[in-house]
Amino acid sequence: MDEASFLNRAVPLQQQMYRMAFSIMKNHFDAEDAVQDAMLKAWRKADTLRNEDVFTPWLKTILRNQCIESLRKTGRFVPMEMDGFYQEPAEETLEVQELLDSLNAALRQTLWLHDGEGYKMREIAEMMRVPLTTVRSRLHRGRNCIRDKIASAIDK
Repeated sequence: MDEASFLNRAVPLQQQMYRMAFSIMKNHFDAEDAVQDAMLKAWRKADTLRNEDVFTPWLKTILRNQCIESLRKTGRFVPMEMDGFYQEPAEETLEVQELLDSLNAALRQTLWLHDGEGYKMREIAEMMRVPLTTVRSRLHRGRNCIRDKIASAIDK
């Protein structure tokens, strides 16, 4: 894969990649770093990609692994203050994010990839390197947890 075709495919995915990284890293700066590091790793390994039809899941798998590697190196993640160029999300978005944050990482990532980014379950299974049945059960458990939390909030 040459540089032009890599950039033509990777650049349009940067926003999706940032959102994915932010859902894992929980920090604007760390998410940006993870996206940049993943893009660099992907470019260096572009010649190993045999089937260019799987470019997007391949790139997002590299990003996910980069995020996990970064979190492991730091040991424990501590959010930093957002700077002035970060736009504060709407209150509804914050409420949804709080619900997602209350889930464990595997459930949160699976829900985000499926419901937030629109990936099919099979694509998520490939990206996360888990069986399809695991993706299905994580979606089911994650949605049930969120439904229960919303129901308990309404009952209060």
